[in-house]
Amino acid sequence: MRRWLIVSISALALVACKKNEAPASPAAGGASAGSGGALAAAPAARPTLLRDAVAFAQVPAQAPMLAVARSPQGLMEALGYAKARAAIGEPWSKLAAEATRELGFDATDPLQIAKTFGLDAAHPVGLVLLSLSDLRVGFFAKVADVKAFEAGLQLLIAHGPGQLPKATEGDATTWIDPRGEVAFVLRGDQAWMILQDRRRVAGLHAEVRRLLDGKAGTLADQADFKQAAEDLQAGGDLAGYLNMSAVVAAAVAEITGSARVQRLRDEVAHLEATGEDPEALTFARERLQRREGDSLSRAAQSAAITMAIQSFAGGLSAVRGGVDLRDGAVDLELGLRASETSLPQRMLGKAQGAGWQALGASEAPVYAATAHVDLKGIDGLVRQIATLAGGSRDIQRFEEEVRRETGLDWQQDILAVLDGRAEFVMRSTHPKALKAVRDFEGFFKGGLALGVQDEAKARSALERLLARAPKPEWARADAQGRYTLPLDPQFTLTLEIKDGWLRASNEGPVTKTGLATLTGALAEVLGPDLSSRHLVDWPQIADLALRRDEAWRAEWRNNDLDGANTAGEERHRQASSAIARRIFALFGPVAGGLSLKDGQLVLRVRQATQGPAPDMVARLAQAAVELEAEDRRYWREYTETEVKKDESDKVEDGKGDPAAPTPVEDLEKMDDVEEAKAAPVDPPKMAAEPVEKQ
Repeated sequence: MRRWLIVSISALALVACKKNEAPASPAAGGASAGSGGALAAAPAARPTLLRDAVAFAQVPAQAPMLAVARSPQGLMEALGYAKARAAIGEPWSKLAAEATRELGFDATDPLQIAKTFGLDAAHPVGLVLLSLSDLRVGFFAKVADVKAFEAGLQLLIAHGPGQLPKATEGDATTWIDPRGEVAFVLRGDQAWMILQDRRRVAGLHAEVRRLLDGKAGTLADQADFKQAAEDLQAGGDLAGYLNMSAVVAAAVAEITGSARVQRLRDEVAHLEATGEDPEALTFARERLQRREGDSLSRAAQSAAITMAIQSFAGGLSAVRGGVDLRDGAVDLELGLRASETSLPQRMLGKAQGAGWQALGASEAPVYAATAHVDLKGIDGLVRQIATLAGGSRDIQRFEEEVRRETGLDWQQDILAVLDGRAEFVMRSTHPKALKAVRDFEGFFKGGLALGVQDEAKARSALERLLARAPKPEWARADAQGRYTLPLDPQFTLTLEIKDGWLRASNEGPVTKTGLATLTGALAEVLGPDLSSRHLVDWPQIADLALRRDEAWRAEWRNNDLDGANTAGEERHRQASSAIARRIFALFGPVAGGLSLKDGQLVLRVRQATQGPAPDMVARLAQAAVELEAEDRRYWREYTETEVKKDESDKVEDGKGDPAAPTPVEDLEKMDDVEEAKAAPVDPPKMAAEPVEKQ
């Protein structure tokens, strides 16, 4: 299986290849990702790969998932293959040498793969999930030279265990592993490699037959797929499709046991067709009979499970997705169509307009988000789930607990008051001044705002809630109607109900200037038709995390009593932090938005990057190599220090010889010996007593 794992790695290398195209200039007024980390305005949209039906013309109609990538030829320029390989250096060279030794060619080089198998390096390649129950996947590519493909396959077979019998069926040629792990199919100019997790010869043969049959149609013929391809706006570099109805059906089949029954039926049919193993056929028939009996006895339970799954996910159609690489950003889009009865439609509220309506920040926030959910829809959904699961009493206990702890009625004082809108903004206060660990406590500022339907009812509910507070003064509003709650010396919470919002903030009045600095160039991602929007400033978060870690380490060093390896620990910390800062410096803010409109649920995300993808990949690879080398150096130094300490202790106790320290490389062997000594010993087996002759 190890060799086929390397084969699959080579196939994934092909699938990962994406041909990058030169992006158009950013729109006027958009900030450049290379300056200040703001997100650049996107260039004009490119055709998505899902619309190139020729690339996946043979994909079976029932395939649950498809992923298509740009041609192998585009890998060098899109992901900086040469730069990344040079940056990784020796580890990559070792992997390439092992692949060449195991397979006869360098499976880490997409162009070498294409050349060895005669593939069209300028044509899209893809990955298909063919079966969820068997984790069966297929890799496909276009063949430019059939003779080269067969020669490459023979080279691969020669380096693998056993043989792959060759067979011809119509216009196709097949090579199927007798153990049921892998199969190759060449049909016309399309080549397939099929791998599966389980050794099921019957399942592999059945999959090849479905691939060759074509009577059930192909994925490109399906209405849901055509609609998904039309709806997808991103996906010029990588595109994907998920058949939700197939996924739901597979989930139901696995839960109810019908999938296991079908696998046994396939096995029986295969054994009957081959007639090679009568004993195995008898055993398979017996197992099938038992499984079918179990399925009949669970029919009522299976029907209830099916109804529950269909009621929550049955209204979801195909999911589409796409990725575009930009010179300064990576764009991601996920979308699906949802019926009125589907889970998203029952949970999400309608679009609430552009911008933050209730909150802002005086400085650029670390994180900011808005959301609009259907509270009554969610409440009804939870009650339905609880009823199906027999937990209706749990809902009643929850409402009683809310009334006892807060004095509020869940239905009348909460669901009837809140309208489902929410905003959250969090920023850091002068992060560069934070040096000690205690400085990081309570340094976040920001606020939370909840939309209210009736301000009078909301104010009444808030007053009743605060009346139960431990300090009576918390329940008294000031002249502006604000409530002040000094929770601790560093955290004072201000509450107010105004303009249809219940605001809670620990920085007093808020402005939107800080949000404007992040959202100025994000109108394309954070548009007006959104049920939620999110902003995450990775540079700030990374800087805060690293400096807090440095502050903690400084305090640890000051209080450390066992200082034998403190100097090495400090060098390791400084070196690792420096490399981590270089990694984090490659990324800017990320913005995302979720929209639900006219039955379309769409998620769009844009991650800012400090430069084009080839440079990013090479710099990330270099940093990763340096980080791994630094870890090896530190642990080698740490181990040597510990060995010297142990030897010193032995000398002091008069039990050791200072002239003969234990080599570091022998420590693992010593540990193995000690573990073997400590392992429990099985009692000796008793000899069987002789049988007395009658």
